[in-house]
Amino acid sequence: MIRFGIACWEAGADIIQCGDSLASCNVISPQTYRRFAWPYQQKVFRAWRQRGIRASLLHICGDSSRVLDWYAETGADLIEIDNQVDLSYAAQRIGGRATLMGNVHTVTELLQGSRETVRAAAERCLCAAAGARFILGSGCLVPRRTPLDNVRELVEAAHRCRPHGGTA
Repeated sequence: MIRFGIACWEAGADIIQCGDSLASCNVISPQTYRRFAWPYQQKVFRAWRQRGIRASLLHICGDSSRVLDWYAETGADLIEIDNQVDLSYAAQRIGGRATLMGNVHTVTELLQGSRETVRAAAERCLCAAAGARFILGSGCLVPRRTPLDNVRELVEAAHRCRPHGGTA
């Protein structure tokens, strides 16, 4: 993972991702996460930072509510929050330690939804993350057959809600 991330960065990637779906608290306990996954994630992010990577993302699917503090201590710059997590709770737990990203539901809101449901989901996320460093996005991978209009609506919602003079 370390070598792959460095190679991607050197090839011009903008963000380097560490995805660890089997470390989900829907699969393992918080204690198992802390013992077996967390130390290795810290090692990966520390090595990337030592190589000058300043745009690293941690994504673990599922309900990570019980381990959010440990996510913030991995060293990741961005933490993608799945839709199963209350985004306002994540913003409170992680605060200014990392930038949050998410948590629009990839199936019910993006794939099966309409522009209106995507707009409502975007507004919900933006309100829930108010005050935190936040990037509006999906909570996980966007399904291949997601209507392009729904993806466009998500991007447009982010631009509409951009703070004056800031970046989305």
